[in-house]
Amino acid sequence: MTFLLGQQTPAADELYDIVVLEPIPPIWPQVFWAVLGILLLAGICVAIWYFLKRKNGNSEASALSKVKSRFVEIERGRGDLDANQFSLAISDALKNYLSEKFSDPLRYETSQEYLKRTSQLQNNLPEPARPLLANFLRESEEVKFGHTADADSKLLPLLKRADEIVNACEKVEVEKKGA
Repeated sequence: MTFLLGQQTPAADELYDIVVLEPIPPIWPQVFWAVLGILLLAGICVAIWYFLKRKNGNSEASALSKVKSRFVEIERGRGDLDANQFSLAISDALKNYLSEKFSDPLRYETSQEYLKRTSQLQNNLPEPARPLLANFLRESEEVKFGHTADADSKLLPLLKRADEIVNACEKVEVEKKGA
C-alpha cells in the first residue's frame, strides 16, 4: 500500500487514516465558469435591452401608421357616425398620435388647457404644428359642441386638417433626422 506525504507504514495494532491525502484541486476552472456565466448573463441583458430599444424606435413609425389607418377607418365609417362622434374620433386619434410621438400630455387635457399651455410655450410639439393644432382644436370643439346645422359639411375638412398636422409633424421629424 502506498501512502502520500511521507507516511510510514503503521504497525498492525495502530490506528491510521484510511483517507488518502490528495492535493487541493485548482480554483481556476470554477473562476473560469463563473466569469463565463456572468458574461453570458450580461450578453443576454444587452440583447434584451437592444431589442426593446429597437422596438421603441419603431413605435414612431407605428404611431404614424396607427393614426393614418385610424383616419382611413374614420373616413370609411363617416355614414355610421354623427358629427359629434366623427369629430371626437378624429380628435382622439390625433391626440393619441401626438401623445405617443412627442410624449405630450395633450391626450389628458381639455382643449382649453392645451391652448393655455401652448400660449405659454410649454409643450413638446414641433413649432409648425402648434398653430395648426390650435385651429384644429377650436374647429373640432365647434363641431362637437356647437350643434350647428352645417356641422356635416365641416367634417371632411376637419379630417384633412388633422392629416395636415400629422404631415407637418412628420416633416419636422424628417428634417431633424436629415440635419
